[in-house]
Amino acid sequence: CCTPIELLANDGSDTVVATASGFFWKRNERAYLVTNWHVVSGRNVFTKKLSKNGFIPKRLRFYGFRIELDGEMFRYAREPVDFGFRDDCDKDLNSPPVVNDDEVDLYAIQIPNDYVFGIDSSGSGSKFSDRLSCYLNDHKYRKIVTNSSDECFIVGYPLQNHEGLRFPLWKRGSIASETPLGVDGRPIFLIDASATPGMSGAPVFRKSTTGCQFDPQINAVREAAYFDFIGVYAGHLQDRKMESVNLGYAWYQSLIDDVVDYCTRKSPMVPIAPNVMKAWSISM
Repeated sequence: CCTPIELLANDGSDTVVATASGFFWKRNERAYLVTNWHVVSGRNVFTKKLSKNGFIPKRLRFYGFRIELDGEMFRYAREPVDFGFRDDCDKDLNSPPVVNDDEVDLYAIQIPNDYVFGIDSSGSGSKFSDRLSCYLNDHKYRKIVTNSSDECFIVGYPLQNHEGLRFPLWKRGSIASETPLGVDGRPIFLIDASATPGMSGAPVFRKSTTGCQFDPQINAVREAAYFDFIGVYAGHLQDRKMESVNLGYAWYQSLIDDVVDYCTRKSPMVPIAPNVMKAWSISM
């Protein structure tokens, strides 16, 4: 469900100036790439000032995900896809999306549906087609009561560590604030984790593990693990007083559908011709 995002140089070259993370979302049967507003605008959501490198991207690249069944083999393909900003989009990106009177550091870009795949409820594609999907909200989660000190994982792409099938890395952290209360009146919560640049826009999961059971088919003990998608990571706190405590923050996942609707009305980006697909075969 996740993809690295590469912000490309404004001189027309394929030089990667910065990286971020994102994930795929489905809304009204349309596909979206979700990340942070500061990733696409180059601005701090709280101050509206330019980021430290002063870079406002005109193009970005993400990696679509396709799957084909070839006999007993699954063929996965990650396809680099370039998107460019419209020439008149500066006004639309000057301000972040507003949800319930709050400016939020989230953004959604509508992408062609055929760059990713969803669940095939008929099961006609393969024995896993009723479970496999690129869309994060296609998957079923168990609601987990979340409190401060609980374990969580940020699932994204630190620095530029993505090659091959570009599966994300799971960075462990813990909830550092009372999630139902927000922080400074905003719909965010704090995370104590050693996250690095490139993780902005990554989904955050709460994980709960309970019980063990021996599985004779694999001759090993299994733990029962449950996951709950709880937020979208946005980076370290920018307040000078708080920078040294190494705390990051995430926006509530409940904001995403409203952000998608907001951004659909703006549509500041247009697709550029996709690059060459790269595929890998895996026996299942």
